[in-house]
Amino acid sequence: MIKYQQFILLLFSVLQHLFANAQDISGKWIGEHSDTKITMDIIQQNDSVYGNAFIIFDHGLGKANIAIKGRIKNGVLEYETHKVLEQNIDSNYLLCFVSGKDFLKIKKNKHILEGTCLSIDVKDECINLSCTERYVKKVDYTFRKEDFNNRKVLVIDTIFAKKDSLELVIWDNLKEDGDIVSVYFNEHEIISNLLLKHQPFKTNIYCDTELNELLFYAHNLGSVPPNTATLAIYQNGRLLKELDIKSDADRSESIVIKLLKN
Repeated sequence: MIKYQQFILLLFSVLQHLFANAQDISGKWIGEHSDTKITMDIIQQNDSVYGNAFIIFDHGLGKANIAIKGRIKNGVLEYETHKVLEQNIDSNYLLCFVSGKDFLKIKKNKHILEGTCLSIDVKDECINLSCTERYVKKVDYTFRKEDFNNRKVLVIDTIFAKKDSLELVIWDNLKEDGDIVSVYFNEHEIISNLLLKHQPFKTNIYCDTELNELLFYAHNLGSVPPNTATLAIYQNGRLLKELDIKSDADRSESIVIKLLKN
């Protein structure tokens, strides 16, 4: 009986670990503590997490952009400030949490991060200061303000890259139905009138700014509307993202590629 109970407990522990790490939490997270607004752009690779956190402090005291690095362990995201990239802060105000460590429990189907923040600033005034934090994942898509060739542009995802060189792979993973697309990178055509097939088409792209846009323009709807393509983006042979693109005569879809600062 004891061995059976031990087995059940072990099985439960393994399943809990697998469930906690089964879904990628990469994306944009919106949170706050007091009146301070925080936006995190993070990417998960296995159990490791890295990205940027942009902080707007309350009462107009300033802003900071920090690089974060951490890992997921037993359903908890633990990360620390890796580097302060930019800051514009009132020098008369002590902002201990620019240098901080967070412990955030992953909740509700990976759409809520909730937990505590601890200052790791070495100044005497900052030691042991803590706060509570809560982040909600931003999952809604947004239309960008400007049309492209008289079509609305729906931004469907954001990809975070560490280096400026990427490999783009495009194919039709459904029925080959004659879909033809052109691909624009920062509104410059990089692929013209490509007939999508099961055989992947590969090309390299280079990010020349911090924010870059990859836009798909449909020339037809194929025999099975809408025009659909599957896209994969790699960096140094590692898959960053794979997703489906759908476009038609009224709307194009695009992806933002954000180049993370070291």
